[in-house]
Amino acid sequence: MNTRPEKYSMLPSITRKKLGILVASFIVFVATLSILAYEGTKKTVALTMDGEKVILKTHADTIGDILDELNVTVNKDDYLSHSENTQVKNKLEVVWEPAKKVIVKVGDTEETIWTTAKTVDEFLDNQEININDHDEVDFSVDEKIYENMKLSIDRAFPIVLKDGKAEEKKVWSTSITVADFLRQQGITLGKLDRVEPSLDKNVEPNGEVNVFRVEKVTDVVEEPIDFKVITKKDSTLAKGSEKVVQQGKEGLLKKRI
Repeated sequence: MNTRPEKYSMLPSITRKKLGILVASFIVFVATLSILAYEGTKKTVALTMDGEKVILKTHADTIGDILDELNVTVNKDDYLSHSENTQVKNKLEVVWEPAKKVIVKVGDTEETIWTTAKTVDEFLDNQEININDHDEVDFSVDEKIYENMKLSIDRAFPIVLKDGKAEEKKVWSTSITVADFLRQQGITLGKLDRVEPSLDKNVEPNGEVNVFRVEKVTDVVEEPIDFKVITKKDSTLAKGSEKVVQQGKEGLLKKRI
């Protein structure tokens, strides 16, 4: 008869266990609802960063707050489709393109420029840098811009060229010295030829370069030579008289010039 009281004594313990499970389940349920409610209030933002698109769910109030969360610093030369103060709305699409450093060397002048241009052609257009057909460059306008890209431009300038008896002509050059200019134009000097200005001088825009062709020619010239008068004593002639025995004849002297 002692088993009966023991059976009933277990009921409070089972009830407390069920109650604990119910309470825990309720807490989990409430927490889940809270999480769902919290997540449900987030806004969806499509953010494209340097060509890569990511989808974010955020409680951020502004675009600047989103960028701060991502540790993104926007520089003044970067492209940002919306201002950092723009309020975040659901399904907002934002584009951020960081500027790349490009070093441009024109002649002896070098400049660092930050740009968001995609290609060299777009970059030159944005910077209003014109390329002449005669200029020398070390790049293609179709190339894509990349960080620390270097663009070198040697500006061509007009020069008047006179080569011997050939008709003078106006040519374009990027050369520095007269020697470089002649080499660029494919002009070869003979041993006796000379050029003005001299080979070591710098060429100047709108200046002149004169090539004087010198030829060595040997010519034979004949010059007349007066004949000599030879006088001989003749006892058969009266004193003071002269007699021509043989007429003189001019000779010829050949000279090589």
